[in-house]
Amino acid sequence: MTPPRRARAHLAALAAVTPLVLAAAGVASSLKAEPQESRQLLGCSGPAVKGLVRSLVTALNTGDLASVDQLVAKGTAFKWYSVSGAPGRRVGAAAVKRATLLRYLRARHRQKERLDIRSLRFQGPKGGRVGNFNFVVIRTALDYGPKAIIGKGAVDCKRARPKVIVWSLGG
Repeated sequence: MTPPRRARAHLAALAAVTPLVLAAAGVASSLKAEPQESRQLLGCSGPAVKGLVRSLVTALNTGDLASVDQLVAKGTAFKWYSVSGAPGRRVGAAAVKRATLLRYLRARHRQKERLDIRSLRFQGPKGGRVGNFNFVVIRTALDYGPKAIIGKGAVDCKRARPKVIVWSLGG
């Protein structure tokens, strides 16, 4: 694939996740002229990471597990998805098993679990590879809450389409 074609493919992937964010940031028109390294780091901009997190929360809230599966990294890139508070506790060995994530989320969706983002803060890229963020959500479910919960996470910025690699929701 040629560099201009790769840039268009990268833009299309990012735009699918965060179309309004990219337009507001004014980066859509400059992607074609940037080297590949700069394009990849675009996934670590505050607006891009926040857009990805908001998309993930929307998918979680609606039970759109196909979208969750696309937004969360797979394989060795995935680090963990943890929830430290019961019900729905997912810590330790369970938290690092990507293979069980969708089953876990399906069970939480049956409990009508919802996350309402109250604050979302981008903490910047770490070494140009990982974009860190923290958040406060109101967590509610048939078996829980509503309760304000603090969380944190990270996005892999080196991918053609950035993915969430860490999600940690406090108790």
